[in-house]
Amino acid sequence: MKKLIVQIIVLFFASFWLSCSKNSDPEPATEEKRILMFLAPDNVYYSEYIVAYEALKALGYTIELVSATDEDVTPYMLPSGTTIEETANTLPGNNKFNEFKMQFKDLFGIDWQHSHNTVPIKISGIKSIHSIEDMSEYLGIVIAGGTGILNLRADGVYDVQAGISANDIQLTVQKLNTLASQALKSGKPILAQCHGASLPVFWKIEGSETPFMSGQIATGYPEASTESTYQNLGVELRDEDKVVVSSPNAALADLGEGDFKIVTSRDWYPQTVAHATKVFVNILESFPDVEHRQEQKKVLIMHGGPLNESNCSPSNRANDIPCLYEGGVNLPADFTHVKALLQSDNSDGYQFLVSDVNITNPTLPYTETDQTSIENYLATFDVVVFFKHWSTGVNTALQNALVSYVDNGGGVLALHHALYNDVDDANASLNKNILTTQLFGATSEENTWSAVRENYQMYSTNFGHFISTYHIPTSAINEAPLHWTHYPLISTTNRSLSVYPTINIFDEIYNNKVFVASVSFGDEINQITPLFSNNLTGGQAHTEGYVRLFNKNNDNKIGRIACFQAGESRSSFNLGSTYAQVIRNSLIWLTFK
Repeated sequence: MKKLIVQIIVLFFASFWLSCSKNSDPEPATEEKRILMFLAPDNVYYSEYIVAYEALKALGYTIELVSATDEDVTPYMLPSGTTIEETANTLPGNNKFNEFKMQFKDLFGIDWQHSHNTVPIKISGIKSIHSIEDMSEYLGIVIAGGTGILNLRADGVYDVQAGISANDIQLTVQKLNTLASQALKSGKPILAQCHGASLPVFWKIEGSETPFMSGQIATGYPEASTESTYQNLGVELRDEDKVVVSSPNAALADLGEGDFKIVTSRDWYPQTVAHATKVFVNILESFPDVEHRQEQKKVLIMHGGPLNESNCSPSNRANDIPCLYEGGVNLPADFTHVKALLQSDNSDGYQFLVSDVNITNPTLPYTETDQTSIENYLATFDVVVFFKHWSTGVNTALQNALVSYVDNGGGVLALHHALYNDVDDANASLNKNILTTQLFGATSEENTWSAVRENYQMYSTNFGHFISTYHIPTSAINEAPLHWTHYPLISTTNRSLSVYPTINIFDEIYNNKVFVASVSFGDEINQITPLFSNNLTGGQAHTEGYVRLFNKNNDNKIGRIACFQAGESRSSFNLGSTYAQVIRNSLIWLTFK
């Protein structure tokens, strides 16, 4: 009898559980983000492995360690017995290890663990690279350096290593070369560090003897022989750059998928490894694929009309963009210069179908005071460029419609004048308060406004992001300006703790431009992600350029915003200028879902 009762009870609960299982929603599957990390069989430089490994893990990536075999590999650092802390502190300055710890926390969101400081005897958990069929299950490749990696160059000379035959070493080199080719052809980036930076330089285009990176740039281990080695293979050494982003030789026939996807780093300092890893992650997470880059984008420029050259003083508010720097070549750019830039043919392959609307016109393609009407009009475009100086025409309905447009997945590019916030003299209800506080997250207020126009440098403070990296030359590098000591970089910026790629530009700076109090910084939804700072003094320096993922309603639609300080000078919109490429890149990123 007892046995029967027990069976009935078991059957009841089993039926109840099955019923609940059928009626409950299944847990959504989480796609695993897998990175292949290659280590030499021995003499792996520990800092280049552990900092990159822990950084990627902190960001949610799964790292598979591979080598020539599945045996444990041997790490080291010099001098023997040194630690991560001691290595970080060998850079000039005080408390460099503390600086590294702050850098790591800011970039990757977790504290650096003391247990990672000491070099272990072995690194375990290794898989044989020959067990990896192809790159289909991985998002990218990371190569740690150290002297052991030098025997894995594709130079035709291979020695026995860690008990592995020369023939097996050669097969390992060929396998890694093949996986790298597959990665780039499918748009997956590669990070090669220090001594390991020479591996992509030595790789061959499959089926030929053409060097993988011939005609490109790279950095690498700082010794005299590196330059001649690179030169012999047609690669320009950037020996002062901590991190370089480059492309494979065109013979790879990757259809552009591998462009700006090869990251090389110069040295072994944990600060450099953290910086390089963030560059690699930026490429992983911000680069649209070739298909998206080549699709035509419908662009709307919202403006206040063409420049009235005969009467463009600030007192004439019927002319939207005031002339503050005399005439001739000093006249400001208006929407026609933005439009001409976007309609020009360029080697980037972008296609923009450009429309424009003067929001002060008496006749508009929407009902001026009807937010829904404006939203319906905006919804016919992939991206909006807001290039309006005075607040004439910028009513509440228009501002709320733009916020709603982005909240529903649209993209908005705010250039220069867009960030200037005045109160219209004729109608005090006209201003940009909603745009600057809710959407742009920064403002230059009329009552404290002042400006300068001069040559200055834009510092790429989040290197690797598509906007600041794709087709952006990095021939100019500079150390951080001294006044950043008093106006420090935003914590989540990808600080190099050394030199930064810079863009020379002649344009206007709003001295009082600031982020609004409500914003936070980072890579998450609704946070501001800095891209550029400048070398001019004052708190405005770090408002030079930034992006934002936007989701006010917390639904599944995520919009995008990009804001840039420059945009006064006509030269800034000349096709072929570096800043013009930044603008074009922005529209591609803004439309990427």
